[in-house]
Amino acid sequence: MNDWAWSIKNLARRRLRTVLAVLGIAISAAMLLDMVMLSGSIEKSFADLLTAKGYQIRLAPKGTLPFDTEATLQSAGSIIRRLRPDPAIAAAGAGGFLLAVALAYPRGMGMGDVKLAAVMGLYLGRAVVPALAVAVFAGAVVGMALLARDGSSARKRAVPFGPFLALGGVVGLLAGDEILDWYLDTFAGG
Repeated sequence: MNDWAWSIKNLARRRLRTVLAVLGIAISAAMLLDMVMLSGSIEKSFADLLTAKGYQIRLAPKGTLPFDTEATLQSAGSIIRRLRPDPAIAAAGAGGFLLAVALAYPRGMGMGDVKLAAVMGLYLGRAVVPALAVAVFAGAVVGMALLARDGSSARKRAVPFGPFLALGGVVGLLAGDEILDWYLDTFAGG
């Protein structure tokens, strides 16, 4: 049996794992493509953000302005902290949530999932909350389907959580803020 036939036979034997792996790779590739496409406009969007907050942006060759010293770089951190405090909090919250799960049941959750959730928090900000909710819900649906199909033996089966986090990340990226605003307006009174 050659390598290709063996690979295809293995992929066909574990259909759910194959589908989840392909889904995870496709979603990861889509997010990578999105990040590459966004990276070209980050400088412009940051400039627009600074302008909207009332800061002026002046471009000049280094050393030509009287206030062009190393001391001006120290205030850049405080500007950034004032503009977007959410990503660090979101990263700590999302990573901390999955870290608690990983510490409570180490065989059920890997540290890679914790790191991925923290990075999603950095990237998505407050939209990581609906992203995690979608990931947990999708994982629960697949888990219930496995329990219905295989019975109690499915409890010992390992299902990777990364593809569900990636699915939640895409939902959070595309509609996370809108979902969160809708939830807060509907259930928390604004």
